[in-house]
Amino acid sequence: MSVADPKTVPHPFELLDEARDRLAAALPEIDREGTHYVAHLSALSQLVEIYFHRLLKPHRISYSEFRVLSTLRARPRDFRATPHDLNEAAQITSAGMTRTIERLERAGYVDRIPNPADRRSVLVGLTDSGWDFAESLVAELADEHRALLGDLDSEGCAAHIEVLRDVIARVTQAIPRVGSRSDERPRHSIGKAP
Repeated sequence: MSVADPKTVPHPFELLDEARDRLAAALPEIDREGTHYVAHLSALSQLVEIYFHRLLKPHRISYSEFRVLSTLRARPRDFRATPHDLNEAAQITSAGMTRTIERLERAGYVDRIPNPADRRSVLVGLTDSGWDFAESLVAELADEHRALLGDLDSEGCAAHIEVLRDVIARVTQAIPRVGSRSDERPRHSIGKAP
């Protein structure tokens, strides 16, 4: 899925409000507040993806690669993890993790050694250059995040985080509910009339 470049599209608030107004006109009985709220979350997700892409592009790494590097850098110097453990920590699929580790290994930032506890597995750790690169990158991004927040102080940040944690908890709780309807007939199928 490609993400629209904010320089070439109207301000997200304009798009969101126009969509809300069109929905209200077309389907006045629909709960617009819930739909409008989730639309804002979706817009935020897309904007954060653009933000990280642009921050990391000069360093020639992806956000998935950054998550693995920062996960490993947040541990002691000699720490090593299995790809499965990195999947859990960095929230990347196993196929995505394999590609991510391969790219980071080619760049010289991580290496793999056989796992002494499981011959079928490997342990991934930062190389010396990976350690230094991850440290400087995490510091650079922390400075950028502070600039993003502007004059929002620690108290304001904490209040925003509490709201976001509530939203994350609600979405996390909804996923099994919306995903557990396999026994129900879908309302609409692609290519078939409802």
